[in-house]
Amino acid sequence: MREPVETEAYDDDPRITIKLYYDESAEDPRTKWDHFGTMVCWHDRAHLGDEQMDRHDPDAIEGRLKELKRMGALVLPLYLYEHSGMTMSTSRSGYPFTDPWDAGQVGFIYATPEDIRTCFMVKRITKEIHEKAIKNLEGEVSEYDDYLTGSVYGYQLEFQDENDDGEPVGEPELLEDNCWGLYGYDWAMEEARDAAKHAAEALHEREEQQQQVTMSEAWGV
Repeated sequence: MREPVETEAYDDDPRITIKLYYDESAEDPRTKWDHFGTMVCWHDRAHLGDEQMDRHDPDAIEGRLKELKRMGALVLPLYLYEHSGMTMSTSRSGYPFTDPWDAGQVGFIYATPEDIRTCFMVKRITKEIHEKAIKNLEGEVSEYDDYLTGSVYGYQLEFQDENDDGEPVGEPELLEDNCWGLYGYDWAMEEARDAAKHAAEALHEREEQQQQVTMSEAWGV
């Protein structure tokens, strides 16, 4: 049986335990959902992003970039570090890696003016909208990097009943609250804690109802 990456007792009710696992069946987010941006990549051995170009044809790459510039598209570079795995990033301030051998630019991600207007439901692209568009593209690169690095998770919630002395009673019960395909550790834990909160609220409501029934029966009501 696989071991959880993280085990955490829920603060407001430690009878509920969050167990976080790697999602070993995670899907490529670029094919799983529609996206704001379009990733154009070139790599000799791997299919990356949305569209593929030949890195040995720099004229075609340059021509595509000139076309996007003419359209007024927002374009961010994509950098890949490859050493016993892959990690991808983008940067507004230049090359993000210090390794000249295992890293380099592997493509770009872009959004056309029409993409931006449609996404934010505006006619004019202001500086504020432009900044939001950049953050959207950066978020998509981060999500894809989570996929490439295997940082995709799922969680399960367990309930362990206790007696009045806080000692466990019986075997832990696997609750129905679970979710998989969560990209990034922080988002996965945030979702798991939110699910634990709702599970605890539902549990407390059932316990209060049961207590009322027990009291009514005791009083013969």
